[in-house]
Amino acid sequence: MGRLPGHHSCDIISVARWLPRPVARHRHGQLAARRAGAATTGVQRMGVTVEGPFLRRSSVCEPVLRSLPQWFGIKEAADQYFQDIEGLPTFLARDGDSIVGFLTLVVHSAYSAEIHVMGVRPEYHRRGVGAALVRAAERNLRQRGVEYLQVKTLSPQRKDKNYAHTRQFYYALGFRPLEEFPELWGPENPCLQMIKGL
Repeated sequence: MGRLPGHHSCDIISVARWLPRPVARHRHGQLAARRAGAATTGVQRMGVTVEGPFLRRSSVCEPVLRSLPQWFGIKEAADQYFQDIEGLPTFLARDGDSIVGFLTLVVHSAYSAEIHVMGVRPEYHRRGVGAALVRAAERNLRQRGVEYLQVKTLSPQRKDKNYAHTRQFYYALGFRPLEEFPELWGPENPCLQMIKGL
């Protein structure tokens, strides 16, 4: 539910820095390592726990992305996302043994990062799972001195009710429109860049 599939360039700053490490307790839950070396954010919401960041998690993210054809219905673009997720820091939302959502970051510099791709299973929409994923990423980035988080999504110039919900989600989390790029993804898919100070 981040940017449109298949249109991106990835610059990673020291991926090793983004491997799991413990983070502070959150008021909604307690730290609990579900696996050796897996940091959790301690965020729990209706039984959902957010963990990470991890690398090489495309196999567990793929079913989530496939459950969202309204956003990720272009096969070639979805396949590119699966390749990207392998090498990018990814947070996972888990309900018991099931992965119900994820968020993958691209770190552009020591000061800025981007939500590269994010998805939450439809049955978990409007239950706070997406917000918990974004907050976990924000905390992790702040700990590393990153000052800005951005996301690219479909501009309101192209009417689409699903992406209207996506933009509203990011507005509610404090992101604001920064710039439109009418040709970045082609004239049929104008891009809106939204940004938030951390």
